[in-house]
Amino acid sequence: KAEIQEHAKKDGISSSEWINSAIVEKMNGGHSLDIKDLAAYARSAGMTEEEYIKSAVMEKMQRQDEEYQEEITRESYNE
Repeated sequence: KAEIQEHAKKDGISSSEWINSAIVEKMNGGHSLDIKDLAAYARSAGMTEEEYIKSAVMEKMQRQDEEYQEEITRESYNE
């Protein structure tokens, strides 16, 4: 929970918004999509909705961590 809150704060949104965006990104590559389709996407991935959500959150946290690390690396090169 604390990690999600930290990532959401970096994006300037609430934890709920951050989780929803992680799910949408996983379901449709970040394009607008109705969250009501979550059950169908989870089934197609062979997961429960809870497993799908956890997977989406973990993937988004990993992407953000990689992006922030790249940003830090770029800034250190510019100094």
